[in-house]
Amino acid sequence: MISCTLFACTNNQELKDELHKVEGIMNDDADSARTLLEGVSDRVDDMPEALRMKYYLLLADAQNKLMDELPSDTIFRQVVEYYDAHGSSNEQVKAHYLQGCIYRDLREAPVALQCYYDAVEKADTLSKDCDFGNLMRVWGQIAVVLYYQHLPEQQLVAWQNYSKYAQKIGNTFEYIRGIDLSTMAYSQMGDTAMVIKMTHELFQMYKDNHFDEAAYSVYPPLIDILLSRGEYAEARRYMDAYENKSGIFRDGEIIVPGRQLYYQSKGIYYCGVDKLDSAEMYFRKLLTCEEYKYDAYKGLAEVYCERRNVDSVVSFTRLQEAALDTLLSEKQTEAAQQASSMYDYSRILRLAEEKRAEAKLNALLLTFAIFVFVVVVVVLFYVHKRYMAAKEDELEILNDTYEKTKTEYVHAVENLTEQTEEYEQFKKEKLNEVESLKSKYNDLKSKDDEAALLNTPFINSIRDILKPMSVKEYMSNTDIEELLLIVRQYLPHFYMEIAKEEKLSLQEQVICILLRLNFTSKEMSVLLNTSLSSIANAKKRANEKLFGVSQANMLVTNLKNLGAE
Repeated sequence: MISCTLFACTNNQELKDELHKVEGIMNDDADSARTLLEGVSDRVDDMPEALRMKYYLLLADAQNKLMDELPSDTIFRQVVEYYDAHGSSNEQVKAHYLQGCIYRDLREAPVALQCYYDAVEKADTLSKDCDFGNLMRVWGQIAVVLYYQHLPEQQLVAWQNYSKYAQKIGNTFEYIRGIDLSTMAYSQMGDTAMVIKMTHELFQMYKDNHFDEAAYSVYPPLIDILLSRGEYAEARRYMDAYENKSGIFRDGEIIVPGRQLYYQSKGIYYCGVDKLDSAEMYFRKLLTCEEYKYDAYKGLAEVYCERRNVDSVVSFTRLQEAALDTLLSEKQTEAAQQASSMYDYSRILRLAEEKRAEAKLNALLLTFAIFVFVVVVVVLFYVHKRYMAAKEDELEILNDTYEKTKTEYVHAVENLTEQTEEYEQFKKEKLNEVESLKSKYNDLKSKDDEAALLNTPFINSIRDILKPMSVKEYMSNTDIEELLLIVRQYLPHFYMEIAKEEKLSLQEQVICILLRLNFTSKEMSVLLNTSLSSIANAKKRANEKLFGVSQANMLVTNLKNLGAE
């Protein structure tokens, strides 16, 4: 038994030494740190809690530095709770920081931001052991989140703190870089004068500290401002310096990821100096980057506008609109996710606050009850002492009444609780029954309305057109107007969905209605006097506009479910 205990202690000490080694190389060689952690992964379940939490913290740190997939927020929440209870200030900062990175990767910016601010609050900046480097990284993440949330004033504060803590650890490059990145906030505020001033100051700061390539890398914002003002010669001077001395280009091509938007600046410049072939070349280079397609199509439309090529202008303008629709759709989705995330997190905070308030109230009530009880006992004791003989029987009756009342109260509370739970269960069951019946009713009503519509004289007259020797060869404009009117009467919810916000053209609306009424593509080509390929293209466009799906063959199924209450 003693030998087993000694063996376990030896193993734990080896693990502790191994994790300490990992911690020492984490900032300089995260890849090796992760490899060492993977070497002891099979022993995690047998580790004491302190070593296990240390392992998870270091593994998340390595994964974050290597941009690997981070652990789930549910698992890591245990790590945060452990270090909040048992960890040092630096460990608490890192735990909350990594928790924020997890929510960052989950695209839950509000929750991530709160975690980062929690990390900042955990820091003991007055301690000589404070990890200012980690604190610098926290403020950097805060600034990035605030940039994408379009909060430039708060973003400036974050970058100032980033530079302050970089200076505390003696990292001159990151100190200047924090100032450099703060220009994004001034760009969001539209303060071009400040951007120009800071660009020149940053160039000199980088040069004075011998960061020559970084010095020339500050020029893109200044170049864009000069191009917007039509100062092409001055812009060209800075463009040459940027391309030749920043280290971002090789043989005229950008080799640093994330800098490809500069091709737009090149295209704008060549448009401005009437070198349209060169402008087109750079806009087409920009077109290879998925996130910049809108800017590329916009530039190409301007090039062909200068060339007076109407067909190409129309083509690229449509592509530009499509790219803009995609971009806006992504932004809307992201905004909805952010709003949902903020709502969920605010709800969690509100519930936690309510729990804390409830616990505080209960504590106060308990204290007051104890106080009252003590006072009553003292009074009763005093009365008992003075009126022992005269009040003994009365005191016994009083005690009996008190116990009986207390027992009745407890029983009453228990009965009330039980009845409340039964009522809530009953209420839930009945609400579910109501919803189920309502759904069945709506389904039956929708089917009845559709069946009634299919048997109307007008729909039958439309089907007569398809018969041989029909008087009409195809539907007239009056027929189309009457079709819209009768569908609006019988299938109002379906009609509202296809007609709202003018998403669909008139032809696309009519095709959707005919599809809902079980007409085939061939029959629709006859009724609308058009080709089968036109019908197929219209179906594809309608499916993409209404449901975000480009395949035409899914439209019938989607339309059957459209407008259901």
